[in-house]
Amino acid sequence: MIYNLRPAKKLFKKEIRETFASAFAVWGFDKKEVLGTRRDKQKGIIRGIMIKVLRDKTDLSCLELARVFNRDDSCVYYHCKKHDGRLETDREYKENYVRYLKIFETRVKGAALDTPVTRYEVSTPTVILGRQDIVPNQLK
Repeated sequence: MIYNLRPAKKLFKKEIRETFASAFAVWGFDKKEVLGTRRDKQKGIIRGIMIKVLRDKTDLSCLELARVFNRDDSCVYYHCKKHDGRLETDREYKENYVRYLKIFETRVKGAALDTPVTRYEVSTPTVILGRQDIVPNQLK
């Protein structure tokens, strides 16, 4: 069987770049930490949210998304499959997803209009699994 092994489409470079910038704005994790090989719960949830948003907002295939995140395509399938159930049962996951989605869409729209987006409408401390030390409005 021959797989389509083309690299991630250049068309979505902006969305991919803004994915990692939004993760830093919401949770304070940089690209290196998110793409790392650690399997702790926080980074797994963050990775899952980022994968699901990119899957919904772009037409990147699961294999291309797996390459972006240095993972196997089964990881992308898993996160997409578990997303709906988590939204219904896990309040903290839902809050983080909504917060991330809002900032991601604002950043992509701002990048598309060539207007810098430096401040976000989120003014409450970010919470992920009990972590309250990052406030997005304090980031530059």
